[in-house]
Amino acid sequence: MSSYWKKFFEFDRFKDGFEWYASFEDLKIYLEPYFKGDENKTIVPGCGNSDLSQKLFTNMDIKNLEVLSVDFEEQVVKKMEESKPKEL
Repeated sequence: MSSYWKKFFEFDRFKDGFEWYASFEDLKIYLEPYFKGDENKTIVPGCGNSDLSQKLFTNMDIKNLEVLSVDFEEQVVKKMEESKPKEL
């Protein structure tokens, strides 16, 4: 199973990101009501190389946000860590 995902993310058409269901812009309106108050935590399971986690930080005004993005494909996780803005 993990070898499938390793090969999947090596395809050129997925190198800049892959969204399973919808783009961040499509999801934003549905996510906003869940981020209220002083503590905001969320998990993005199977994050792959989606930009959802990063855009939660950069495109929404959310106070005290914690995002845990997880995936078992090591190279994808490494690439996401490298691209994470330094101030986060």
